[in-house]
Amino acid sequence: MDVTLGRMRTKSAAIWGISAVLSIVFLVSGAQKLINNSSFFAVAAMDQYPAWFRQVVGLVEILGAIGLLIPRMTLLSAFALSTVMFGAAYTHLVGGIPGAALPAFLFVLLLVVIWAKRPETV
Repeated sequence: MDVTLGRMRTKSAAIWGISAVLSIVFLVSGAQKLINNSSFFAVAAMDQYPAWFRQVVGLVEILGAIGLLIPRMTLLSAFALSTVMFGAAYTHLVGGIPGAALPAFLFVLLLVVIWAKRPETV
């Protein structure tokens, strides 16, 4: 019993750590999009979309970052952010814009959080 409890605590701590790091990444990224202080890659990737779309993505990233830290909202937030990251990776790949690895990596980390936080269906 103690070994199982220890593994559960380790898994929980690891997922919380991943969520915290993701939260910081998305909070910074979302804030940059909202204040129009984005990096070259983000600006280049978002050029093909309307100007308001960058603000919507920035808002989703900020709300998702906050939601990742709220236990009841983690699953929903990770799901929303994974959708955004899938779209970002797709946009980079199709548009021939360098930097598709970062959104793809964040997408995989979000999938790990989703998998870990999924409801038990026993």
